[in-house]
Amino acid sequence: METCTQTLNFGVYAESYITRKNAKPTLRDSTKALISQQVRNHLIPAFGAMPIDKIGNVDWLKWVTET
Repeated sequence: METCTQTLNFGVYAESYITRKNAKPTLRDSTKALISQQVRNHLIPAFGAMPIDKIGNVDWLKWVTET
């Protein structure tokens, strides 16, 4: 069994999330645009460079209370 030596950062995951959501035919274009805007304008600037496995409750709580 292989182990992953590189941890995915939040920004890469978030962009793939946007791509997956935009591929859903059941979502309206306005919903797709809103998801993309919210993730790119708020979440990626705050957590984009962080490895996903290093983002903890304290990081989220700090972000929520500062925004």
